[in-house]
Amino acid sequence: MLIEEKVKVARSSPNYSMLSFFTSVYILFIVLSFRDYFFFVPDFSRPYPEIAFVQVFTALGWIFLIVLPPLALVNWSKWSKGAPRLILLGALLWPLSTLTIKALYLVHYENAFVGYLSEHPLFLVMEFGVPALYLYIWKVKRSKR
Repeated sequence: MLIEEKVKVARSSPNYSMLSFFTSVYILFIVLSFRDYFFFVPDFSRPYPEIAFVQVFTALGWIFLIVLPPLALVNWSKWSKGAPRLILLGALLWPLSTLTIKALYLVHYENAFVGYLSEHPLFLVMEFGVPALYLYIWKVKRSKR
């Protein structure tokens, strides 16, 4: 006679910190491959200084996108209130600032300058996919509280 036992299989939660680390490495490779795009000095003497102002946030945005989410996920239990905010800041500053720059270019120059997205689709992943991934992780981690 066979006795069947129910064995509870313990599912470990996904290791989002490792995923975030590898995502940051991916973004870092993009940044190093397109240095002219990422490393610049905003020119406030241009006709539309508000574009240069938003470019400062764009520069902070990609740095935050690389650093803040892995840092927050590694320290999630220690920084119970700060970690979710860091993930949101890291995930949202880059795409919101790039979308704002595109809108400003469209208003001032009647061209949003989005051709690079079709030439280099990996920017689509960086600008929209990675932030969407971090928003998903943020939502999942917040719901487990």
